[in-house]
Amino acid sequence: MKGASALVLAFVASLATFTACKKDLEQNISDQKQSVNLGIKQSNLNSKDLVLKAFSFGGRTYTIFYGPGGRVDSIRAMSNTLQYSYIVYYKGSRIDSVNLVLNGLIQSTNTNFQYKGNVITSFDYYYRGYSLPYFTTYTYTYDSKKRIQTLQATIMNTIISGPEQLNYDENNNVIEWTNTRSTTQYTYDNKLNPLYLVPNLFAIVVEEHFLWEFSFSQYNSISKSSTGTNVLYQNKYSNSGRLISKTYSGSGFTFTYF
Repeated sequence: MKGASALVLAFVASLATFTACKKDLEQNISDQKQSVNLGIKQSNLNSKDLVLKAFSFGGRTYTIFYGPGGRVDSIRAMSNTLQYSYIVYYKGSRIDSVNLVLNGLIQSTNTNFQYKGNVITSFDYYYRGYSLPYFTTYTYTYDSKKRIQTLQATIMNTIISGPEQLNYDENNNVIEWTNTRSTTQYTYDNKLNPLYLVPNLFAIVVEEHFLWEFSFSQYNSISKSSTGTNVLYQNKYSNSGRLISKTYSGSGFTFTYF
C-alpha cells in the first residue's frame, strides 16, 4: 500500500449521522486512560475539558461522532471537493470492523481485530478499489504501560513497513521513533494533546498515517529532528489551555471541542 493520503484523495463519501453523548464520552476517556496520569504537568486542565469535536488539516475537516460509552462511532472527512466517512462497528466495547464509505459504497475495511486485554494487537486492512482486493496486516506490540512499542505492516507475509520502534519519556510522549530508514526525535511542551484522547484513532483512520505521529503522545510536540530534517511546531492555546492550532512548515491543524 503506497501513500495513505493518495488513497483517500479518490474518496467522496456520503454523510453519516450519529449522536454525541458528552457525559458517556468523558467517562470513556477516563476509563481508556486510567493507567495514565493525565495531570503530571498541567493542573488546570484535564481530559474532560478536551473532548474533541473536530480537527482540520490540509483543507480537510474531520468531525468525530460519538456513541454510547463515548466510543467513536464515525469520523466524517470533508473539504471543498471531498466527502468520506469512516464507520466503526463494535462487538461489546471492542472494535469489530471499520468501513470507509463513499457514495454509499465500501471502499476499504479494517477487520479481523485481535486484542490482548483491551489493546489492539493487529487488524487486517482491505482496500477494495481494485478488481482484486488485497489486504495489509498491521501488527502492534506494547510496553508495560500499554503504550505502542512497535508497529509493522505486511502483505502476504512480506514486510512492507517496519518494524518501527517507539521510545517514550516518563510523561508518555514518543521521544524517539525509529524505522528502517531513520530515527526521529521529538520534544514536547506541558499541555495535553487532544488527539491522544480520541479512542483508537490509529485503528480507525488507517489510510491517513500522518496522524500517527501526532496521536501517540500525551502532550503536544514542539519539535522533531532526524537526519537532514528539523521541524518546529507552533502550538496556540485558548485562555483555558486547550490546543486550538498547531502550525509548521506552511501546514498544520486546528481543533474544536464540545
